[in-house]
Amino acid sequence: MAASSLCHGHLLLFLLVSVTSACLGTAAAHQAGSGEGYTIAGRVKIDGMSEKGYGLPAKTSNTKVILNGGQRVTFARPDGYFALYPTNDSLPHNVPAGTHLIEVSSIGYFFSPVRVDISARNPGYIQAALTETRRVLNELVLEPLKEEQYYEIPRR
Repeated sequence: MAASSLCHGHLLLFLLVSVTSACLGTAAAHQAGSGEGYTIAGRVKIDGMSEKGYGLPAKTSNTKVILNGGQRVTFARPDGYFALYPTNDSLPHNVPAGTHLIEVSSIGYFFSPVRVDISARNPGYIQAALTETRRVLNELVLEPLKEEQYYEIPRR
């Protein structure tokens, strides 16, 4: 019931992007102001990294969250949280209403891209889905599908 009220009138809507389990973090999108675009926030969750940031810092130090192939790029904090903010300098840097693609780049991990639809008719209404399965999500918590190995290990 609370989730229903968020969808129908508030500027915050929580999105779920969980590949393997129920998610712990939150994600939000809200309008920064009239015509300025939206902020999209969430969390990158990698095993070995806790919500308090006591995991291995090397796992998140180079974790990038990329919007629309590089239109906006941000780095995840040590605790995994990130935000893509609208800016006032020029329109292409805002996160406007429409369909967007969020990708995560992190050495050693493969993440499924996420499609985010921000409604122009219902300000603050946002829907996210994994691109591979089209599964609708409630919170923006991005988890890797698998670990990647970049070098071939010789067999003996």
